[in-house]
Amino acid sequence: MEFLAFQKAFTFVLGSGMIIKSFISDRHASIAKWMREECPKKCKDLGKPIIDHFFDLWHIAESKYHIQPFLFPGYFKLCDLITE
Repeated sequence: MEFLAFQKAFTFVLGSGMIIKSFISDRHASIAKWMREECPKKCKDLGKPIIDHFFDLWHIAESKYHIQPFLFPGYFKLCDLITE
């Protein structure tokens, strides 16, 4: 349900005159896959720049023990600051 709403809304926004340079979302696997595979195709078809996709820091910090700690220096220190 979340993915379908995202897909419809994002396709609508891409069809408008807006230029989107980056998009931040939670770690939803279907959204990440769509942004990686389908979004560049749609952007190219519409003559728009390819959109960079990032994950929000809150959802990464929530699962700090489920991902690799070597993402960037000071990762656990940053996560501890966020969760305090």
